Amino acid sequence: MNKKFLFLLIGSLVWVADIFSQVYDADALKYSYRQTGGTARSMGVAGAFGSVGADLSSTLQNPAGIALFRASEMSLGVGIHVSSTNSSFLEQQRSGDKTNFSFNYGGFVVAGAIKQKGKVSFSSSNLKFVNFALTYNRISNFNRTVNYDGFNKHNVYADSWLKELNGLNGTVPDYSNASTAAVLAYNNQSVFFDSVSNQYITYMRPPLAQSGSIKESGALDEVNLALGFNINEKVFFAFDAGIPFLSYSAVNEFREKDAADSIVYFDNYTFNQQYRSSGVGFNAKFGLIVRPVAWYRGGIAFQTPTWFRLDENYYASFTENYNSQVYSKDADFAPFRYNLTQPMKGTVSNSFYFKQYGFISVDYEFQNYGAIKHKFPNYDAMSNSINTISKNKYGFAHTVRVGVEGSVNWFRIRAGYAWQSTPFKIGVGAAGYNEQRNTIAFGLGYRGKKFFADLGYQLLMYNTYSQPYQSNDGFEPAVRTKNQLHNILLTVGWRFTKA
Repeated sequence: MNKKFLFLLIGSLVWVADIFSQVYDADALKYSYRQTGGTARSMGVAGAFGSVGADLSSTLQNPAGIALFRASEMSLGVGIHVSSTNSSFLEQQRSGDKTNFSFNYGGFVVAGAIKQKGKVSFSSSNLKFVNFALTYNRISNFNRTVNYDGFNKHNVYADSWLKELNGLNGTVPDYSNASTAAVLAYNNQSVFFDSVSNQYITYMRPPLAQSGSIKESGALDEVNLALGFNINEKVFFAFDAGIPFLSYSAVNEFREKDAADSIVYFDNYTFNQQYRSSGVGFNAKFGLIVRPVAWYRGGIAFQTPTWFRLDENYYASFTENYNSQVYSKDADFAPFRYNLTQPMKGTVSNSFYFKQYGFISVDYEFQNYGAIKHKFPNYDAMSNSINTISKNKYGFAHTVRVGVEGSVNWFRIRAGYAWQSTPFKIGVGAAGYNEQRNTIAFGLGYRGKKFFADLGYQLLMYNTYSQPYQSNDGFEPAVRTKNQLHNILLTVGWRFTKA
């Protein structure tokens, strides 16, 4: 994974795979995940809030929760995100950490009680409340650093370049017929044509010390507008429009070095790639919650596919050091625009209440990642090819969230757990490193007449698998990374009307 299809217009658009850049289907998968989002109260129960309602995080899960508000309020949230990684590569372990602070959440709801003859009516009218909400949420935080290194006795990256170049049958390498790394290495004369053997060769050979890093940053945010309706305090439904904003960047480096100083005409090199993707999208949600009895609420919600228009930029450089001299080549590709459709999702929720003492909530969510669609304007063949990769690679992912909240007077205590199955189809993905996700959450809260505050903590754990390059000799170098994402969110809010 983590490869990128680069484009170059030379008569026609041609794509080639590059190491450790971005595969479009893998990027779309990354953008589809919801790491956190919503209020600290929702975070404290691992997001199991689908049928609980009366919380502004409802705009992300089941907008019908907006209809349960009986008072207008606003709230804001700030958070700390700490990413910790531990990577295994060629039997060596390396760690990476990254911390950032951010404004994670903000929103308000206007609760409009239906009036009759100048008075608020709760008996003679079926429609009790019409509520409007506007929220901003940080759904995913992409900040992460992965480091790896090891000693490879079996193969080197140049092996894959030579395989590409010698397969050109004498054609001069360029970005239309070879990978960016291979072309830069050729332009830098790190690989060259040998007239005696009539093939491309290089001085690089195993064993070499290999190392690299992946430094990611950015976030996926969403602004939501929701309109909810309260029918007889029994049926609640709402419509929601979401506008997500995506900003993602990555700096990937791969290095090889002759640590033993045993190779003539070679010391070390660094292959650097810088990638950025940004854009805006749209989705819509519909939600329904029913409360037939005081101790139970059931909910269902549906979110349409999310339609994105994305712009990407890509830059790469190849720098070799030998005999105190620096030899370097780079490639700066023109910005490229394409359309991305993320799959729809559905949620079913149940929550059970123990009078004024709290609740237990359970959510089930499903999403078909195989339905990810790319559209490259005027290049249908390429669009179909990448969409076929997504269809064959990914399938349905299932998420279960369970949360509990306890209440004593003004004090609240919360805990939650969420599990998400792997998005890969059976037989696809590396065992144990297939992005199955587990989340543990805790929270505390204060509820006053006008002011309220919540503190939430969430630990997300998942494992990923990537390769700096591909080799067919049976000794595939792989980076196996165990990821832990710690999120802490503080939310404070105020009520403006009486409940």
